[in-house]
Amino acid sequence: MKTGTEKIQIAFRYAFGLLSPVIISLVIAFAALAFYNYLQQQDRDKKLQVLEERAELTLATVMSRLTFADQFTWYGNRLSSEVERHGPASFSAELLNARIEKHFPKGFIGKDSKTWAFLVNDKSVKALTGGMLESSRLRITEKLTTGLLEFANNPDLNLSQINQNEKLVKTILGPNSAPLHLGRTREGRLTPVVFEGNSYFIYWRQFRQANQVFAVMISFIPTTAVTDTNFALRHIATRMFNDSQNRLAVAFVPVLELADALPVVLPDQFDKDPTYREHIKSLLSGLKSNQAASTIASSTKKIYEFSDHLFMSDMTSIDVPYDTVVFAPVPGALQKTGSGITPVTTCTVGFWLLMFIYFYYKTGRAGLPLAVAFRILFVFSGMLPIVLMIALAHGLIEESHATSLAELRRENTEKLSRINERSDNLKQLFGYNISQAINEFELQRLLTTNSRQDAEKAYEIIRKHLEKMELALDYIYIFVPGGKSELVMHDQRRYQNAKTIMDLFGPATYKINQKYAKFSNTPEINLSASQKNFYNILDGFGNNFLEEVFMHSYEKEIAMKFGDKSADYFYTVAFSEKGLIKSYAGFAANSERLFRNFLARELDSLNASDSTIFLAAEELANSEFTIFPFKKMNALNSQIGRNAMNFITRCRSSLFEKYLTDRNHMYIFSPLIKQSSYASGCIVSLSEINRERDVKRLVLACISVLLVCLMYVMASFAAARMLVPLEAINRTLQAISSGNLQSSLNFVRNDEIGQLADSINKMLEGFKRRIRLGKFVSTTFEQSLATNSSLEESTKARKLMGSVLFSDIRNFTTLSESNPPELIASMLNCHLESMSAQVQKFGGQVEQFIGDAIVAFFPDQQPESSKANALAAAIAMHSAHQSLIRSRENAGQFTYAFGIGLEYGQIVAGPLITPSRSEFCIIGKARADAENFEQLSKMGQHTRIIVSAGFVDTASRCSCSCEPLAGTELFELAAGEIQP
Repeated sequence: MKTGTEKIQIAFRYAFGLLSPVIISLVIAFAALAFYNYLQQQDRDKKLQVLEERAELTLATVMSRLTFADQFTWYGNRLSSEVERHGPASFSAELLNARIEKHFPKGFIGKDSKTWAFLVNDKSVKALTGGMLESSRLRITEKLTTGLLEFANNPDLNLSQINQNEKLVKTILGPNSAPLHLGRTREGRLTPVVFEGNSYFIYWRQFRQANQVFAVMISFIPTTAVTDTNFALRHIATRMFNDSQNRLAVAFVPVLELADALPVVLPDQFDKDPTYREHIKSLLSGLKSNQAASTIASSTKKIYEFSDHLFMSDMTSIDVPYDTVVFAPVPGALQKTGSGITPVTTCTVGFWLLMFIYFYYKTGRAGLPLAVAFRILFVFSGMLPIVLMIALAHGLIEESHATSLAELRRENTEKLSRINERSDNLKQLFGYNISQAINEFELQRLLTTNSRQDAEKAYEIIRKHLEKMELALDYIYIFVPGGKSELVMHDQRRYQNAKTIMDLFGPATYKINQKYAKFSNTPEINLSASQKNFYNILDGFGNNFLEEVFMHSYEKEIAMKFGDKSADYFYTVAFSEKGLIKSYAGFAANSERLFRNFLARELDSLNASDSTIFLAAEELANSEFTIFPFKKMNALNSQIGRNAMNFITRCRSSLFEKYLTDRNHMYIFSPLIKQSSYASGCIVSLSEINRERDVKRLVLACISVLLVCLMYVMASFAAARMLVPLEAINRTLQAISSGNLQSSLNFVRNDEIGQLADSINKMLEGFKRRIRLGKFVSTTFEQSLATNSSLEESTKARKLMGSVLFSDIRNFTTLSESNPPELIASMLNCHLESMSAQVQKFGGQVEQFIGDAIVAFFPDQQPESSKANALAAAIAMHSAHQSLIRSRENAGQFTYAFGIGLEYGQIVAGPLITPSRSEFCIIGKARADAENFEQLSKMGQHTRIIVSAGFVDTASRCSCSCEPLAGTELFELAAGEIQP
């Protein structure tokens, strides 16, 4: 009986064998599920990054079109683009009205607005009327248009003409309208004016073709409309919602301090669903409260999830008391899904349950067939590291791609940033070239003669010299002690600005000249009335303020910025002769003019490589934002170029780098802080890193397929290496069990299976040897096994009736000592085999070989029926021995004699068992007597077959004669032949 522990162990082994494929399948399934979830998370992260980039772009777009004026300018640029694209041939009042209605949404040019349009031909203008185009006040607006065109397009205006035009425009737009500034720098922008006693914002725009003006449009927009912040914010929110195809929405949330006084501004589309509108308002209110409480990361420009929406917020503007929030419902692709463990577990377990049911009905037992189980075990065990390897390799590939992408972004952003940094060198370059130019004696002479003609000549020499260096010189101002101050320039439209700068530097020069006059006989500098006013104001700032203003730019370059435009560079020098100051000269140039040449060179240098296109955009005088010209700008005519330009245009107001990535390109925007009218960017091709990633993915896929195939082959080989020998062993054992000992295991292996095969082969050889000799041995035991149900029953001692035969070779010890062992062994094997065959022939059973002796038993089938068989076997053994002796004599081999003893009686048959050995034998008086009879056979004179008296009658009936053995009560079989 098996113990409880043994039963538990057997049950555990069975359960493990049954469940191991299920467990391994679950491990692989969970690993594959983890890899799938990892891929899904990567995909969500990429989509979230794209959404974040889109949200940042939306924020940047909102900032560039935040106010009514910004939006009006943008719509005006779109109108201008269409009008200029069709040209003057299709320009008419009817078409212009249609295009205004097309490009300007309702509320921008309303009934209170006034709009005029004029055809321009050879500086003459002709009004167009009809529709929203005014037909009144044409004479006044024609003069206004002419004056603005002169300011914008005629660089040869002298001061008299400038003053005359300014006077004319001021009579129309009011004394504070700054006509020159309006004409030169405010085209395409709303500018506050007073028209006919009312407050308006004027918008004027030229339409050009081939750089020739063919039409002008002028509009006066009421100030109340322009300053309506709520209208502007609501309009841009509505517009952005439409442009994003209802995927991203913009809301304007009042700052916390004004949250109760100002409403939340949402797109008009939200009015169609009041419930959702209130839900969004509630979310935005909670968002602001949580940000104030720091429960949500307060860092701007990062998208985050709040409730069921994604949000990105940023401060709008100092002038607008709202924060801008871009939001959208969490897309389905970004929503978190379940882990998938339950369905994967259910499917895996269900699959194996079906497999077990199938094989149960097919084989009639639970579990998998051995061949299937081995293959599944090997394949699945090999698949697990392959799945882990694929996951790890894929992660490394994606990480490498992300690193390459980040490196491309960093590298190209640094290149763009260096444009901004190196632009500072323009100031030093300007100062260096000025200092080099004025070293010429002739120039020094021209700048110290106190002659305007000489000053103009010196200006032209220096200007042309700088232009060769791709630099510029806008004007020179000269102060001569005791003489007349001069201001010399090429473009008189810059006169007013230059005059203001000269008036600011005049008092500083006057003050420093007073210092020099203390040490030499230097006349005072003559100041104009405006310069004296500045002197009186600035001299009160401190004892050394004016001297420091002069020394700040003395023989070194400085940059000064006025307003929101680009800075001006200045360089001041004093010319002396024989220790006396002859003149003070200041050189000025607008940094933008120098920057344009520098930017063109930088772009050409950066675009030497074909993989990345660097570009820049500039804001023209008419407010249009367009591509800055460079050598490779034709590459921007493609859709990619248009995408890049649109991206830069939308980000133009941002002070930070922006990025936008699609599958094949990355667009980078970098602001040029030093030149606010310019922006730079680049188009980075991702084809190389994408190709590298695709190649790596392909290699990974090929390696994975190869590994899977290799693993299957190796698993099949391993299974075959295990199963084929086991099947052969199984067939061999089945053959052995059926009595077929002719099969054998012919494979040679050094492992445990090889050892098992060797053991089975040795067992077969032992079986064969035992069958050759032992098939006659202990048939009694075999019969006992066959007639009893268990080995224990078969090994119990039993009493039997029959005849015992004992035979032994005479003087075997002497023979062994006098002959070689191999001859003795050969003789003995031959003798035993021959004698055993005779025993078997007559129904006897060889029970034991005791050295050279044979113990045989002839059981009774009927009472005393065994005596005849025993006698017949003994006579046959005697005859066989005679034949063996003759054969040996003929072969020249030694001969030997043997004797036989026979006795009938009861014996006890059973095993003799010790801890190390078991042997089946027969014991009893009959066996002992037969052995004693054999020992007395040496006294015999005939056959030397000694029998008891009980065999005499049987011998007589069988025609055999017996002779008494001298000195005993036994008999020797003398002659006869008994057939079995």
